[in-house]
Amino acid sequence: MNFAFFHKFTIKQLVVSFIMLTCLALVANLSILYYEASIAPETSAELWQGAITSTAIASGIALLFMAMLYSVMKVRALKPLEEASTLSSTMAGLGTNVLITDNNDELIYANRKSHENLEQLAPEIRKTFPNFDPSKLMGSSIHQFHKDPNRIRKILNALQPGEQHNAIINIGSIKLSLNAGGVFDEKGRRNGSYVEWQDVTASTAAENKSNMLGSTMEGLGTNVLITNDNEELVYANKQSYTNLENLAPVIRKTFPDFDPSKLMGSSIHQFHKDPSRIKAILHALKPGQQHEAIIGIGDIKLSLNAGAVFNAEGNRIGFYVEWQDVTQKYLLENQIQTIAGSINTATRDISQGNLNLSERTESQAASIEQTTA
Repeated sequence: MNFAFFHKFTIKQLVVSFIMLTCLALVANLSILYYEASIAPETSAELWQGAITSTAIASGIALLFMAMLYSVMKVRALKPLEEASTLSSTMAGLGTNVLITDNNDELIYANRKSHENLEQLAPEIRKTFPNFDPSKLMGSSIHQFHKDPNRIRKILNALQPGEQHNAIINIGSIKLSLNAGGVFDEKGRRNGSYVEWQDVTASTAAENKSNMLGSTMEGLGTNVLITNDNEELVYANKQSYTNLENLAPVIRKTFPDFDPSKLMGSSIHQFHKDPSRIKAILHALKPGQQHEAIIGIGDIKLSLNAGAVFNAEGNRIGFYVEWQDVTQKYLLENQIQTIAGSINTATRDISQGNLNLSERTESQAASIEQTTA
C-alpha cells in the first residue's frame, strides 16, 4: 500500500477522519441490525451474535488502521528531524562561515567554522565591542554589530526567496564580507535569515596595495614589464604600450609577428637569441639584485634592468624588466666618438706636421751655420 497519500493531511485531519469513519461504521451496523431484528424477531439472537462478530472485525480493522496511522505519523515526525540532522551535519562541515537567525534576528545556529574564526577574531573585535564572547552567540542579536539596526532589519525583511544582500562591514581593523538571505519554508513563509561571512581584511589590503602599485606603475614615465615565474608577460604599464607601439614598425623588420596588443601571456624570450642563457641569469638573481644589459633589435638599442619579484615568504613569483630606448643616445655617442676620433687624427696630423716643420727648420739652421763657418 502506498502511504504517501496520508502525507497530504495533518494529524488533526487524519484523527477526525478516523473518528468519523468509525462512527459511520457503527451507526450503519446498528441500523442494519435494528432493521433485520424488526423483520424477524425470532432471529434477533443470531443477529446480535453476528453484530458482535462484525464489531470485532471492525475493531480489528480499526486497530490496523490505527497502526497504519501511527506508522505514518512516526515517519512524518522523523523526516523533519532527519532532514534537520543532515542539514546540520552539512553546515558543520562547510569550509565557509554560516550563521542562522530566527525571525527576530537572534542567532540560533553557527557552524563550526564560524565558531573557530570568531574565536580567532575575538581579541580584535573586543577593541570595538568589549563584551563580545563567541561562546555566548546563541540567542544574541546580529544587530549588536550594526550602527543602524532598523535599516538592516528592513533590508533583511524585504528579501524574497533566492535574493541576497551583499555588504562589507568594518569592525575596528577587521573587514568582513557578508552575503545575507532569508530562510523560507516550502510555503514561502519566512522563518529567519542566514549570513555567510568571510574575513577579507588581508585580501582587501592586498587588493588595495595592488591597485595602488598598479596606479603608480601606470603613472611612471619609465617602461615597466612584469612576468610570472615562467617568464610570460602578465603586466605592461601604459608607457610600455605607448613606446612599443611607436617602435613596432622597426621591431617587425626583425620579428614580423610582433604585436604590442598581444603582449600578455607571451614569453620575453621571443627577443632573445639564447633563451637558456637569459633564463639562467634571471633565475640566479637574489632579492635586490639586478641584471643590466643592452640588446639590439635591428636598428634599435634597448637598455634593460631586470630583477626578480619575491613574495613575503621569500619565494620567487616572477620578474620585472625596466627598459629604455637608447638608440638616439648610442647614435649620439657614436657621432661624438667619430668626431673625437677625427679631432684626434687631425691633432696628430698637426702635431706631426709641426714636428716635421721643426725638424726642417733645425736642419736648415744647421746648414746656414756650416756655410757661415
